Amino acid sequence: MRRKGFTLIELLVVIAIIAILAAILFPVFAQARIRANTMRCISNLKQLALAFQQYTQDYGGRMPAVGWEHRADIPNWCGEINRWIYPERGSLWQYTKSAEIYVCPVDKKKEALHPVVNPPTGKTRKDWGLSYSMNALLDYAKPDALNIKNPAKFMLLIHEEREFINDGIFVPDGNTPSKIHYDGTTLVYLAGNARWASTEDLKRERAEGYWLLQSP
Repeated sequence: MRRKGFTLIELLVVIAIIAILAAILFPVFAQARIRANTMRCISNLKQLALAFQQYTQDYGGRMPAVGWEHRADIPNWCGEINRWIYPERGSLWQYTKSAEIYVCPVDKKKEALHPVVNPPTGKTRKDWGLSYSMNALLDYAKPDALNIKNPAKFMLLIHEEREFINDGIFVPDGNTPSKIHYDGTTLVYLAGNARWASTEDLKRERAEGYWLLQSP
């Protein structure tokens, strides 16, 4: 006896059900991926903060150089040389040993658009190996000697938008926190605690003086 096949109406109903399920599930999967990337980014920042702590312990309580040109004779934290990133040449490499933690998953193969980014031979702006910038106020400084309001709220590293990042330096009273993850970004504080925060929350935090050095 021949088995009866699906009718056209039945096939259309099945297709419609699949389409409805896809419309429901795809946004869920997309949100899950975004959350996973955010958590991976926070993990990167925590590992880098630990490397900073290890560096300061080994170098008399002093932070690595941030990368200003007037300290060109001192390796900077991320290995920025002539507007390109070479993590293995940076001050933290002996503690990190991984170029992966310098880049958030959302930035992989995404072009760094800042005009001064200068790819070396064989590289493109998509190969830019850095997502995070260091608080310029910590440049080659001894945190214990600085007048900081609260180390748990004093920004150490922040995830910057690919349109703006170019040297791994964040000037807290000049640069504006980016909107990369949802409507905010990720950062890690001097005390080693990392989190996601909205751009508006970060602006308020900065305005309240937590990111800046306090007057004597």
